[in-house]
Amino acid sequence: MHTIAAWFSSGWHHPDEHFQLIEFSQFIAGNTQADVLPMEYHQAMRPSLQVWLSYVQISILKSIGIQNPFTISFILRLLIAIAGIYAAYFLHLQFKFKDALSERIHLLVSLFTWALVYAHVRYSSENLSGIFLILGTAFLLKEISIKHIFLGFLTLGLAFEIRYQTGFYIAGIGLYLFVKNKYKLKEYFVALVGIFLAIVLGTLLDCQFYQSLVFAPWNYLNLNIFQKLAASFGTEPWYWYLLQINEKLIPPFGLAILVGLVLSIWKSNYSMIGLGILFFLLGHCLVGHKEFRFLFPVAYFMPLLWVLVYEKLSEVLTGKYQKILRLIYNLFWIVNTAALCLVALSPAHQILPLLKAINTNIPENAKLIYTDEHPFYSGQNKNSFYLNSQIAFEKLMQDSSLPIQSNSNQALYFVCNSFEEPAYLAPYQNKELLYSTFPNWMKVVNINGWMNRSNCYQLYKLK
Repeated sequence: MHTIAAWFSSGWHHPDEHFQLIEFSQFIAGNTQADVLPMEYHQAMRPSLQVWLSYVQISILKSIGIQNPFTISFILRLLIAIAGIYAAYFLHLQFKFKDALSERIHLLVSLFTWALVYAHVRYSSENLSGIFLILGTAFLLKEISIKHIFLGFLTLGLAFEIRYQTGFYIAGIGLYLFVKNKYKLKEYFVALVGIFLAIVLGTLLDCQFYQSLVFAPWNYLNLNIFQKLAASFGTEPWYWYLLQINEKLIPPFGLAILVGLVLSIWKSNYSMIGLGILFFLLGHCLVGHKEFRFLFPVAYFMPLLWVLVYEKLSEVLTGKYQKILRLIYNLFWIVNTAALCLVALSPAHQILPLLKAINTNIPENAKLIYTDEHPFYSGQNKNSFYLNSQIAFEKLMQDSSLPIQSNSNQALYFVCNSFEEPAYLAPYQNKELLYSTFPNWMKVVNINGWMNRSNCYQLYKLK
C-alpha cells in the first residue's frame, strides 16, 4: 500500500513540500537561480539539513542514469515511506501493551491507517522530522543507558534541525525527565551533548547553503513570531486544531485521539509521550497561523492513542456490551479501507499529472499557450525540477484571442484550468484533447455542475 501510494500520491500536500526542499536542492546543484527561490531563502530562515539530503539523493539517482524527474520524485517518496515504516515499527517494539490483541491492533493501525500511509509518503519536513522524533522517543523508551540517551537526543535534535516546531515536543519530554528526575547529572549532560551536536551540524549546513554566517532558528523565530510574518498568511483561534483533529480524522475517530492524549498523560508508561504531544499541540495552538500539516510530526503516535482508547473501552464495555466495541472496531476498518483507497490512488496535487502529460506529449520547440497561471510556477516560485526548458510558453492575455501566430513548423498546445472547453478553442475544429483531470466519461456524473467548479486541468493539441 505504501508503494502504491508513493506512486500515485504525486505532487505535494503543500507547496513548501516542493519549493522549499526540491527547488532548494536544485539551487545547490546549479539548476536554478536564487532570484526565483521563495523568500525563505533570502531571509535565511529555512533549515537546510533535508535540503542537503535531497541534493545527495537526487545526485546519486542521476549518477546511475535515472534522469526523469517524475521517477526521481517517486523514488524519494518511496524511500521516505520505507523510513517511516521502519520508524513506526521500531517505536512499536518499545511499547508494552495490555495483551496480544492490543499489540496486533497497534501494529496494523501503525502500518495501514489511511492518514499515516498518506503522511508516510510525503517527502516533506513534517514527515522526516516526525521520523527522527519517533526514533528519538523510541531510544528514550529503551533501558536507560548513555548510548540510548545520546542517540535519543541526537535524533531529537535532528528532528529540530529539520523542523523547528518539534522543539515544543522536545521541551515537553525534557520537562518530564527533569520533574521525574529520571537521569543522573552525567546523563543530563549526555542529553545536552546530543542536542548540541545536532544543532551544530544543522548550523554548519545552513551556513554552507546560505553562503554566510547564519543561525536559521533565530531568523525563523524572529521573522515568524516577533515580526509576525507567519500571521500575515492568516490566523485561526487557539482551539482550531481541536476542531480540525476531529474533522480531518473522521468522527468519532478524531475525537478518540484527544481522549487518547488524556489517557497517555494519565498512564505512567506513556506520560513522557503524552506530555511531549501536549506541549507540541499547545505550542501550535498559541501560534496564530495554523495549518493541519503542522501536526504531521506527531502523527506517528496516533495508533498508540487509539489503542489506549480501545483498551479503556474494553474495560468499560463488558459482557453484552462487547458487541459495541466490536462494532466500533469493524466500523474503523470499513472507513479506513475506503479512505486508504482514496488517498493511495489519488495525486496529492492535481497539477502533477498535468505536468507529466506536458513533458510526455509535447515535443521540443513546441509552444504551449496558457490562460491563467504558468503551469510550472506557483505564484512567483519557479518549478525548475519538472520544467522542460525546450518548450516555449506564452500567456494568452484577456484581450487576446486564438489562433496565436507561430512558426509554420512549430506545434501549438493549449492548457486551461476548466472542465468545459474554453471558447478560445472555437477556431480549431481539429483539436485533440491529450489530457484531462476528469475523463470525458465522467460527464454523466456531472450532477449540478460540480465538475465545472472543481480544479480541473486540460491539455489540447491545436491542429
